[in-house]
Amino acid sequence: MITIKNVSTATVVVSVPEISFRRDLVPGRVVRLEKKEYEDLSFDPGFQALIAGGFIKLEGLEADKMPEEAKTTVVAEVDKVKKMFEDKDYEGFTKLIKKASMATKDNITETAVAMGVTDATFAELIKKYCKGFDVIEAINFKHQAEAKA
Repeated sequence: MITIKNVSTATVVVSVPEISFRRDLVPGRVVRLEKKEYEDLSFDPGFQALIAGGFIKLEGLEADKMPEEAKTTVVAEVDKVKKMFEDKDYEGFTKLIKKASMATKDNITETAVAMGVTDATFAELIKKYCKGFDVIEAINFKHQAEAKA
């Protein structure tokens, strides 16, 4: 059985009207696909983009049938990112963030802000590899917003 899993922190919609297929995937949701459904989906550019962006993860395919996007995209779920922050795993985090998909980078920045990560090494790596995202500034902004509420 082939499955797709939403590994991002946002709801992902897989919709291909030509084959009457639509699934709304909340974060963490896993959907089973029949082989024929997967074969039809695999030609859709939007589906390919979701895989390449690291928003969905494919499982249950033999390695030689896995699309190139799925082989080269580095995906990490929120729990893995949290563990790296908690364990101060700088080496693993550096390897991850250098090759991370767009969705994984979103997971990293959102998790860092939610956890209040102010470690200088993590903050600099995030700024360098996540389009200049300033974790410390985001945390400060979050605290200011909470204080006003």
